[in-house]
Amino acid sequence: MTIQAAARVGYHHGDLPAALRAAAIEIVQESGVAGFSLSKAAKRVGVSSGAPYQHYPDGEALLAGVAIDGYREIGAEMRRVAGPDPAERLGSLAAVQTRFARLHPAVFAVMSHCGLGPGADPELAAEAERTVGIIQEAAHQVCGPDGAGELALACVAVAQGFAQLSSDACLSAGVTTGQLADQAQAIVTLLARNAAA
Repeated sequence: MTIQAAARVGYHHGDLPAALRAAAIEIVQESGVAGFSLSKAAKRVGVSSGAPYQHYPDGEALLAGVAIDGYREIGAEMRRVAGPDPAERLGSLAAVQTRFARLHPAVFAVMSHCGLGPGADPELAAEAERTVGIIQEAAHQVCGPDGAGELALACVAVAQGFAQLSSDACLSAGVTTGQLADQAQAIVTLLARNAAA
């Protein structure tokens, strides 16, 4: 289910997990990740405080579900990026990340909040790995196996930085989503061309 579709889902004895994830996004949008709780999500969708536990053991698991949806959506957008020039593709992938963060700030905040270390939710870690794999593949095409890891990391860092800027209303005031995405794309494309040289 896409982020947009999840936001339209109400709970009428239908898909409670999707309704809870949509409620979580709304709560994070209003109060930040720190203001989220499983009981608030349950109340928002009109179910008992115990109902969410049939699907999520705790609030962090529900947030991981939101992050998984986010990685799936951004990954689907990244897979649509095409073109013969891998440096330009890397730049376009950075633009996708920046646009996503600007259009879905609450989901981006949850994705940033959910850790991907050894104790991470396995499904979340797998989705994140698939998304990063798209970037790594393009980096490999730019500079081969020796520099691909370093280039991919640099590209992710730049894209993540622009994504963070795009989600900060003070830092991105007066700048359109397209302008931020274009800046991220230009810098990452330049990085990739320098790495290929």
